[in-house]
Amino acid sequence: TLCFSCGNLLSSRMQALGETPALTNAWGMTVGTLALVAGCAALGIAPAFDASPTYVGAWLYLAIPGSVVGFTAYLSLVGRLGPERAAYCTVLFPLVALAISSVLEDYRWTPAALAGLVLVMAGNVLVFRRPAPRVGAPARAA
Repeated sequence: TLCFSCGNLLSSRMQALGETPALTNAWGMTVGTLALVAGCAALGIAPAFDASPTYVGAWLYLAIPGSVVGFTAYLSLVGRLGPERAAYCTVLFPLVALAISSVLEDYRWTPAALAGLVLVMAGNVLVFRRPAPRVGAPARAA
């Protein structure tokens, strides 16, 4: 969460300076990769790669649509809405996953899951609704 939040703020700043979401995504992925390589090296974890079609297919899916396309689209929201409002969109991710699971895996919605759905949607309404216009003070006579 800390890295995600820092990335949002950095991307917002870079986009304010004229950089594209694709470039800010590339920088984020580069920094993340270097951090993972350093962490693995420090812990003595060797890289591993399985050349099976299932592994490669899943890896490509996570890399291209799941990361490059997904994060570039998300960082476009960061540039348009600001990091605080764009980050709130991430609370919808579990709802999308549950909806897909309902179709593909026969997920059964429980009362707790439905209550969570209502709370998430209510939170989105509160965050994204436009405030009512304020009525100004009456004009004074000169």
